[in-house]
Amino acid sequence: MRIEKERKKWQDLVEKRRTAFCLLWKLSVFLLFIGGLYVYGQIDSRLNKIETPQLDESKIVTNVTAPQMSGYTTYALFRNRPAFQECCA
Repeated sequence: MRIEKERKKWQDLVEKRRTAFCLLWKLSVFLLFIGGLYVYGQIDSRLNKIETPQLDESKIVTNVTAPQMSGYTTYALFRNRPAFQECCA
């Protein structure tokens, strides 16, 4: 009889600890979520302050003679890098 009472006492204690742990876990997840929302709000409010100017397409100058140009050669310049040869050769 006494052993049953002790066992019941320990089971109640374990159940209380489990309940407390579960409550603290839920509280920490909730606070983490609220903190994330706060950080998101701060970043969003700062990004909304950025002014993006409107592009005036009439001021854009294009080279209409580019497709008609001939006699030009395009050169690509590469450096001989020993570090590149060691890692990728």
